[in-house]
Amino acid sequence: MKKKLNKKQITVILLGVILAIVIVAGSVTAVLMLNSGNKSDKKTGSSNVSSEEISSADATGSADKIYISDCDSTDPFEEQENIQLITDEGMIKQGKGAFLNSSTSPLFFSAKLKKAVDISPLKGGYVHFSLYVANKNNFVKNIFFEISSSGVADAEELQWEIALSSIKEGWNEIYLSIPSGVKTGKIVYTKVNFFRLYSPNLDTKKGSLDVVIDDIYVTKKAEQVSTGEDASGSPASGEQTQTLKDGYRETQAANGKMIASFNTVNIFSEMKNLEVTVKDGEHVEGSGAMRVKGAQSASFVLKNPVDISQYVVESGKLHISVYINNPDLLTGATYF
Repeated sequence: MKKKLNKKQITVILLGVILAIVIVAGSVTAVLMLNSGNKSDKKTGSSNVSSEEISSADATGSADKIYISDCDSTDPFEEQENIQLITDEGMIKQGKGAFLNSSTSPLFFSAKLKKAVDISPLKGGYVHFSLYVANKNNFVKNIFFEISSSGVADAEELQWEIALSSIKEGWNEIYLSIPSGVKTGKIVYTKVNFFRLYSPNLDTKKGSLDVVIDDIYVTKKAEQVSTGEDASGSPASGEQTQTLKDGYRETQAANGKMIASFNTVNIFSEMKNLEVTVKDGEHVEGSGAMRVKGAQSASFVLKNPVDISQYVVESGKLHISVYINNPDLLTGATYF
């Protein structure tokens, strides 16, 4: 008889998939399931936002610009975390205020809007925000920005990974392509009601941690696309790298076909229950790995399918590196 999953935390990290996975309708889909004795995974909750809560833009919006937040006040928020309103001259980019992070937490800002915003007329455009960084030395790796229609993170969400190498100290004008955002679930563009900015790894001992955000809106055109270049450095010996059109690097296998090295989320069109980790000891190649977030299963869909046909032979094998912090918490087999 199988035991139930222990309530203690279990950490699972995917560190690279080489060779074969299922190819469906031109996209590559991979699923990792941890056997816990339950027959189904926990379903993602749907948004409960009513049509009365929807707002197409605030007073400063226009046909080519729809505001998520002008950062002049916290009054439009039902909930917020780590936001301190500032009005100091020289520390705002537009309007009367901006948001300063109020803690040393890796989560710089998050907010749930009282009234959801309809960004669907500009869903083929860009998310913009102005970002002030006092000291880049605080950041170990990249920065992440997310919007969702569920009122929380990791459900009905779009996520972007912003390379640290594209950020300078002082003010930065960030433009993120909406069609290129990584989906978790299906975001409802007519009901966007949540955003957050965070960096998974911080060094709080290296000077001021002041981060300021202002002027968050959706726009039709971008002055620049803030994807930047990956700060991963040179690849390990014997490895090759593929430079993606968004500037990030995906490690390739020296003897085989890399399906996903998990250096960046930008190779995925969709993912569920995964987050990037760049901590030392949590990746065995390249610059990162994917951590399974508090769930019994995780999945992803690649933006571009991988041709593994030459490896579909009797001697062909699929390789994956998996880190598990406590195998005793598993109740049975792990499926991939």
